[in-house]
Amino acid sequence: MKLYLSSYKRIFRGIFSIILLTWLIIGGPIWTIVGVYLLLTSSWGICPIKNYYYKRKNNR
Repeated sequence: MKLYLSSYKRIFRGIFSIILLTWLIIGGPIWTIVGVYLLLTSSWGICPIKNYYYKRKNNR
């Protein structure tokens, strides 16, 4: 499977997701649960949302 995220984007997502999840644990707002999605996509290297728009753009 082709990876759609470059290494620097994966590192940025990983760091940002850890910050968001830490904020959620210490009592941050509920929207910080997005950190789970960012952590999963950074660890797998695949972003389903980006993949969807990439394929949609190329089908035109």
